[in-house]
Amino acid sequence: MNHQRANTLKAAFQACNVEPLEGADMERYYVDLSAVRKTSAIDSVSTILDFQEPADFSTILFTGHRGCGKSTELKRIQNQWEEQYHVIYLEVNEETDINDANYTDLYLIVIKQVEFELRKLGLKFDSQLLQNFESWFKDITKETEESVERSVSIEGEATLKPEAPFIAKLMVKLLAQIKGSDKQKTTIRQTLQKDLSRLKADINLLLGDAYVKLRKKFPEYKGLLIIFDNMDRVPPTIAEHLFFDYAAQLQELDCTIIYTVPISVLCSPKNPLNQFDGNPHIVPMVNIYEFERDRCHLNYNQTG
Repeated sequence: MNHQRANTLKAAFQACNVEPLEGADMERYYVDLSAVRKTSAIDSVSTILDFQEPADFSTILFTGHRGCGKSTELKRIQNQWEEQYHVIYLEVNEETDINDANYTDLYLIVIKQVEFELRKLGLKFDSQLLQNFESWFKDITKETEESVERSVSIEGEATLKPEAPFIAKLMVKLLAQIKGSDKQKTTIRQTLQKDLSRLKADINLLLGDAYVKLRKKFPEYKGLLIIFDNMDRVPPTIAEHLFFDYAAQLQELDCTIIYTVPISVLCSPKNPLNQFDGNPHIVPMVNIYEFERDRCHLNYNQTG
């Protein structure tokens, strides 16, 4: 980014980027809002990650109104904890159909990204565990090495390289089909749900193997931390499906996961606090008014 001061309206417009801060821009532009809003959401997530021992897992719900800065705060959490966890930050809308997301989609995303991250670190899943998982997937999906190779463009998918194993290419293919075709999406999900216990067990075996490999090479790591950002953008019916009907499935993967949740979920009579351990962590908006219950016209909070 060019850090010269804007001297035209066009340059000023281009400088006002409302995307979440990351990298060098985080250091340059981040504003500490602790004086005008509570920071308990960020602090409590950090406390969980700090107190957690290696091989312990947590499922953390992170929420707030659209535009309150959740993604920027999640990026800060990623930066703060990347020396103690191997952090995988994901934008769910880039991986699956955000308007019709399913918990099985998240399972596929997890195994796809964990395999890719291991490969980047020069690590691999245990060959026998991987072979068992691949054989089961070939059996239930009727996919073969040849059918997957024909469908997947290695050049067009960032997580793939020529040395990528079959399971990586299959995950790319299945997620692309889920995102692009209603008929294929339904077929894939129904196939996986018929033997959900096997799917979950095999993924957890691979996650356990990944944990061992990471700890051996990086003893300072407590384990994997996966951040699912932009899940707060799912429609209300999909949010209910994920965070109420299948809350247990979202908590059964053997790694620490942060899910962003639509704040409307907290207003549901079903009460997500009954479904998840621990309270949702809410990032509040900046306080613009000085609230006084007996006044109709409120004064502005000048600091806010």
